Amino acid sequence: MTLTDDIDTLEEAAPATANAQPKDRRWLFWTPLAVSVVLIVGLIVGMFVPLPVLGGKAQSELSAQQEARNEICAYAPILATYNYRNLNDYYAKVLSRASGDFKSQFLKGQSELGNWLKQGEVSSRATGTSCGVDTSTGHLRIVIGISQSIMSIATGGSSMDTTLSVVATVEKQDGKWMVTKVDGPLVK
Repeated sequence: MTLTDDIDTLEEAAPATANAQPKDRRWLFWTPLAVSVVLIVGLIVGMFVPLPVLGGKAQSELSAQQEARNEICAYAPILATYNYRNLNDYYAKVLSRASGDFKSQFLKGQSELGNWLKQGEVSSRATGTSCGVDTSTGHLRIVIGISQSIMSIATGGSSMDTTLSVVATVEKQDGKWMVTKVDGPLVK
């Protein structure tokens, strides 16, 4: 073999090698793309599938949280609906779901609250509620926002819209969810 034969051999082999390289490297593009698609599909499925297939304890905790949220959110408008002319009904309704510290504090402050509401001729009507669940403290707490319309001497008899925000710690007693503690203006 001569040098010319070697160059001819290289030239003949070079185009075949150049054409083969792109075919061999296509997997470098398609493999990460395929892996990404599989991961994205897995994340989407993972977001929706675990809820119905959670284990027994986790599923029952979620059910209990939802039940507590629904019951307490239905009770919440009572906290912001009162009329200074008839506070006994208000007290009875609030106390119907009160327990523990909340009940003690509400009973203790009931007279002072009544005097304040009567002197200011205050009445209020709940116009909407929104509720969420908080378990970050290890206790089941319902975060409540109550839209209310208030009338009093201070508003000149006109209606004033405002929002009452409270956090209610709850526990199930005798088959119904009770408020055991309230963080907010109701017990201050």
